[in-house]
Amino acid sequence: MSKIKNEYEEFEDYVLIHTIDCKKDLIVDTMVSKDDFYEKLIDFEVNWFPAWNDDMDDYYIAYSYRYGEVGHKRGKTILLHRFLTGAKLREYVDHKNHNIRDNRKDNLQVISNRENLTNRKGKNKNNKSGYRNVFWNSNANKWEVSLVRNYKRIYCAQFDDVDAAGADAERTRRQYHGKYAGLN
Repeated sequence: MSKIKNEYEEFEDYVLIHTIDCKKDLIVDTMVSKDDFYEKLIDFEVNWFPAWNDDMDDYYIAYSYRYGEVGHKRGKTILLHRFLTGAKLREYVDHKNHNIRDNRKDNLQVISNRENLTNRKGKNKNNKSGYRNVFWNSNANKWEVSLVRNYKRIYCAQFDDVDAAGADAERTRRQYHGKYAGLN
């Protein structure tokens, strides 16, 4: 008999855990590897729940607990992907496919803050060009490609065409950041 309080479904190579957002009366599913489920989760007597993340515009899966003396209790929330990887303080867990509800073992990797900052999905919310690392240089009247490497801004090239600048930005990110170049 399992101790996990969530309902779940088994598939060939993963388990789908159902969590419920009570405020929105919404079921949010997450995938975990079968071996992680049976080694780490099935006997872990908690109720996993969806926790909204504004930056990702999606739900992380988490559980909360209270600790301390009566009358002075504090709470702590643990995110599923950190629990599964055993990530320590100042370590980051990256979802390789940028789907934060895909917590299968082959999709998670513990990385540094620098790698996490470069391996992002999408552009900033205030972006006007439609491409990461591309902005309008009003002094030159051109689209400019720049990125940050080792805390220094690198100005790469200027273009008349925004699409050409976007393609150059993607190539430049791959050149400087390799597998952590992220998505546009």
